[in-house]
Amino acid sequence: MTQADDRRGLAGVATRQGLEGAVAEEAPLPQAAPAPRVIPVRRGARGDRLAALDGLRFLAALSVVLFHFVGQTPGAMAFVWGRPYQSTFPQAHAYFAFGRLGVDLFFLISGFVICMSAWGRTPRDFFISRVTRLYPMYWIAIVVSACVIYFADTPFGHPNPRVLFANFTMLQTPLGVSNLDSVYWTLWPELCFYLTFAVVVWKG
Repeated sequence: MTQADDRRGLAGVATRQGLEGAVAEEAPLPQAAPAPRVIPVRRGARGDRLAALDGLRFLAALSVVLFHFVGQTPGAMAFVWGRPYQSTFPQAHAYFAFGRLGVDLFFLISGFVICMSAWGRTPRDFFISRVTRLYPMYWIAIVVSACVIYFADTPFGHPNPRVLFANFTMLQTPLGVSNLDSVYWTLWPELCFYLTFAVVVWKG
């Protein structure tokens, strides 16, 4: 083998090494798989609501309203219609008397929803969520009820400040104070239910 052949052989080896190096440089490096995207759960978001439960709430509220105006005990709303509504709605009264079951339906819905509200929360978070959900709208209702009772001609009389302030706490029932509005009687059983469920959240 001549020196020329040796030089050509060495040149071929260098060329192959150069090509292999170029290919290695151009080849993309393997990349790590992207981390899975974590989507935070937004409590109270509109998408988390159950349309079926909202529909049941509406039916329960409507049945209670109709019960109060059409289906209550004799003489309960005579001041609204001017006469007993049994004579005003002789046929509808028999059906809307069952509207009182809407309250029971509300309690059933609350028992289901409260489990969803407490899921993954600490007792402190659960307490804050219940207070911020109940009290602001309740205080507005107290103010509206007080204004109607004080400034309108109603058969309920004028409650004294003690009744008003006790109702602001939502603890009027255990304090032995009458409700500013009779429909507030449901709030104390609901508070007792929340306190009981807070123990469940605490104990896990």
